[in-house]
Amino acid sequence: MKGRVVFWFMLDEKASTGIVLFQLFGQKCQACSPAQFEHAMWYPEEVVKVIGNLFNRIGQEYYGFYSPPVRVDRREGKPQSRHNMEMCQACTEGIAKL
Repeated sequence: MKGRVVFWFMLDEKASTGIVLFQLFGQKCQACSPAQFEHAMWYPEEVVKVIGNLFNRIGQEYYGFYSPPVRVDRREGKPQSRHNMEMCQACTEGIAKL
């Protein structure tokens, strides 16, 4: 029900270019493939929200943009069970609550 993504960004002022790196964390499917992590599905409106937050953060950091509030709203979901930390890649790597 929840996906975790971490972004890193930097500006190379000499080359007038920037780089954005990201890691999208997955989860294991207990029934299908309990040995490997698979990426979570993202709804289009969630992608738009996250990319908007990233754009605003880079703009604040490097270009002096106005600092609008970070959007943290989430799409409602109806999980069938509690969060299983052993099946969550972000939890197993210790960065689920950055």
